[in-house]
Amino acid sequence: MSAGIFQAVLGSLVSILPTLPLHTRFALVTFDESIHCYEAGSGGGVRQLVVADTDEICLPLPPEALLRPLEQGLPALDEIIGVRCAATKNINSALGAALEACHLLLEPTGGRLLVFQHTLPSSGPMKLLQRDDVRHYGTDKEKALLRPLDDSWGKLAAKMAAAHTCCSSFHFASDSFIDLASQGVLARLTGGQLYLHTNCVPEQRDQWSTKLQVRFRLRARLRLRARLRLRARLRLRARVRLRVRLRATLIDQAAGRARAQPHAHLRL
Repeated sequence: MSAGIFQAVLGSLVSILPTLPLHTRFALVTFDESIHCYEAGSGGGVRQLVVADTDEICLPLPPEALLRPLEQGLPALDEIIGVRCAATKNINSALGAALEACHLLLEPTGGRLLVFQHTLPSSGPMKLLQRDDVRHYGTDKEKALLRPLDDSWGKLAAKMAAAHTCCSSFHFASDSFIDLASQGVLARLTGGQLYLHTNCVPEQRDQWSTKLQVRFRLRARLRLRARLRLRARLRLRARVRLRVRLRATLIDQAAGRARAQPHAHLRL
């Protein structure tokens, strides 16, 4: 908290969220060695819900209760949440458990997930180790530093991709090791973007660059990949009318395979 990164990120979100479409729903999750979810009340207040058990991740409320529509108005997040989180002096980080909770939160609907990280995950599932050693630079042992520590991050990224969750991560590094080789799998497999701020100075250049990057990720268009399967008999001529732009050559090739093979599947 003393580095000022949390205040810079929270200020960027407060200024950008009102510019999004009114049908947008959002939720905020913070963490130290436990997970903190927030429920906005009808009177404008915010209630903090703490999940202390990081071994078996669960949500304190259903996703529809934690995802707040923007059309209902925004509470004073910078004043309420900022004051509560600024009082903590816990340096432990359960980032893996927080990511699992965010996956459960977005699993029914999918969506965008923005992750902000400053310290190495040191507790809970998917914790990482301080494995940076200058003595390994230029040797065969340096290759291990460029690979993920284990496959837990890749498995979580695969589950997020299957749930149509696009994860973008923001990493603020001063002089500490943050292990991008392990955490970068999330953005690579889910179609997100990884942003690295080295020697970050939140009150100067990084405050404005973070705001522009968050705005770009929240307002960027999502591109989804779809597959259409048609089951047809031999010599059956299928005519497909779609509202999306498809190449006619792909449809002709798929129809040709269906005429050549009985009970074939047309994959467009």
